[in-house]
Amino acid sequence: MVKVTVLLPMPQDLEGFARYYDEVHLPLVRELPNVKRVSVQRVLDRQSASAPYWIAEFGFDSGDLMRQALEGPEGQRLYADVPNLVRFLGSEPQVLFSEEWHR
Repeated sequence: MVKVTVLLPMPQDLEGFARYYDEVHLPLVRELPNVKRVSVQRVLDRQSASAPYWIAEFGFDSGDLMRQALEGPEGQRLYADVPNLVRFLGSEPQVLFSEEWHR
């Protein structure tokens, strides 16, 4: 499985961010073709003010499926919505692309 992990900083407008994320942005993630395991976590304790406040993850069975989803029309709509989300944050989220690794 490959994952997209988004590390979101503390929102400047927490209530507005939560409402927008739940009602607009998260449905765009769920519309991505072949998306699996959509997960959002709120960080309960942070050792640093620069640590993320929310962590969002979504996965795909392969890198090819992830690329197709993110490059397709649904992915383009998701990317186009990021500036709307950032206005609640004040800074860009960090986005990581990873592959589960087992030894």
